[in-house]
Amino acid sequence: MPLVQNIVSVGASSTVENLLSGVQFEYLPRPCMLEIAIAQLSGSFGDVTVDISVGDTGLLAENIPIVVKASTAGNQLKIPDDIYMQEAAPAGARLKIRARNSTGGAISVHTLIRITWLR
Repeated sequence: MPLVQNIVSVGASSTVENLLSGVQFEYLPRPCMLEIAIAQLSGSFGDVTVDISVGDTGLLAENIPIVVKASTAGNQLKIPDDIYMQEAAPAGARLKIRARNSTGGAISVHTLIRITWLR
């Protein structure tokens, strides 16, 4: 059961097209169930919004504000506590999370994804 975890800085008034760009499981090699947890590490609720899509299934979430979870010791994303979304994905699907920052300062976004292979 692989885990994908990263922290990406989203610049002031900008968009990161895919927070998962370049990670090993950006393209899923087998059918799987995804459990996605995501939070911004500073700012206020709604400062960062995300779109989530998986392969050809289309857009699963659009312009959704994410929670704020201060980056302090012991306050990291946890599965199952912080699961935002669960979704099945076919083999070869691309996992994409686009993040938009509407503020005048950079905000780091933390993602944690647990992958459970179905076959």
